[in-house]
Amino acid sequence: MNDGRRPDVRRKRASMREVAALADVAISSVSRVLSGHPDVSAEMRDRVIAAVDQLEYEPDFLAQSLRRGATLSVGYVVGDISNPLIATITSGAESVLRAAGYSMLLMNSENEAGLDTEHIKFFQARRVDGMILSLASERHQDTLDVLGQVDVPIIMVDRDVPVDIGASMVRNDHRAGMRAAIDDLLDLGHVAGRIVVGRTRRARHRAGAGDGPATDRHRGRRQPGPGRLHPRPARPRHPDPGRPVAGHL
Repeated sequence: MNDGRRPDVRRKRASMREVAALADVAISSVSRVLSGHPDVSAEMRDRVIAAVDQLEYEPDFLAQSLRRGATLSVGYVVGDISNPLIATITSGAESVLRAAGYSMLLMNSENEAGLDTEHIKFFQARRVDGMILSLASERHQDTLDVLGQVDVPIIMVDRDVPVDIGASMVRNDHRAGMRAAIDDLLDLGHVAGRIVVGRTRRARHRAGAGDGPATDRHRGRRQPGPGRLHPRPARPRHPDPGRPVAGHL
């Protein structure tokens, strides 16, 4: 009797035992063929490959990971994936990892330090081969405690953690970026400006440790006041920046 539900037509995943039965070889022989072992005859290899193709067999990735002691995966925790800079860094990291044969597992903490901790624990349970971390908070004690137990390589993206955690660090040069932004505004002829910042609890070196905003000098001149930029003649801009470059050819 048909109750109106669609029949379950999902095909059961073939096992290595079924491959061995179809090829009429031992399971260990199938394993040697699939792992590229040199001590396999051409005739046996052909039979096993034919059975694999017929059954559409796919090796068990988790079982392979246990045998080789590596999952070929890297966990990436980001504080806010909607941040354009973080999105760009993430895309670049994924491309490099993919080229090296690794997959990237991405988790977003939504700027909540507690989620940082949970995501790191999750990656530990998944036995990732490394972690890239752009944390919502680098001062959250629970996160630091968990990081102290991680036994795979860690790369911190623009974050500082205690030295004893043993993490590598990649830092942005924020001072150079701000100088470039101010230069651009001055070149456009702007003489006044404001800057809106988020949380300011950041290590001094990440801002480019200097005199601070009250006494910072740009191009050797003291700022005339909060939010004021020194006027200077606007530099002419070419409508097509590629053309003057090509003119040197």
